[in-house]
Amino acid sequence: MFVGDNRFLETRQLAYQFIADWGDNPSWNVVLQPQSQYSIDWNRAAAKKAEAQKAVDLKRSGQFLESASIYVRMMHAEHRIFEDHLIGMYKAVAAAGDLFYGKHLLLRLRSIYFMEVNRGVLAGWGPERADDHLRQMESAIQHPVALEKYLRSIAGNPDYQLQRPYDESAWEIKGYDWAQATS
Repeated sequence: MFVGDNRFLETRQLAYQFIADWGDNPSWNVVLQPQSQYSIDWNRAAAKKAEAQKAVDLKRSGQFLESASIYVRMMHAEHRIFEDHLIGMYKAVAAAGDLFYGKHLLLRLRSIYFMEVNRGVLAGWGPERADDHLRQMESAIQHPVALEKYLRSIAGNPDYQLQRPYDESAWEIKGYDWAQATS
């Protein structure tokens, strides 16, 4: 039987604080391409890859807060937003039951993409991964079985079970005016 870490409020606070810090640190380099396509110091890359794999393993075992915390630490240490890390953080936060801040992470990723394109900085990358997860979440949120199936897929654990009551998660997504919040 799958048992998550039951640390929803702490995971929500971590996501909220990360989003707030990110907005207050315009000096962060935004690197939206998958990390594998970004020129990095390969001596440090093995350690970073191991750390990212630990975050994935923790998420799969239901330790969502620890998983998301690793991604936050990695991004803070580099002062960079890597698409792979942000998508990984999204998966941990959403699997923990926080679809609200999970969706915020995806929307911020999309908004940064469009800002970078407008500045002429970004080429050859698009918001497809974020858009794909947004579409899947919007579709899945319509029914408890579909939502659990989607979250099971991003949790990476075939025994995953919803971490919060469906009605709470669905209301946060359906009851919020996203158009007004992102305009």
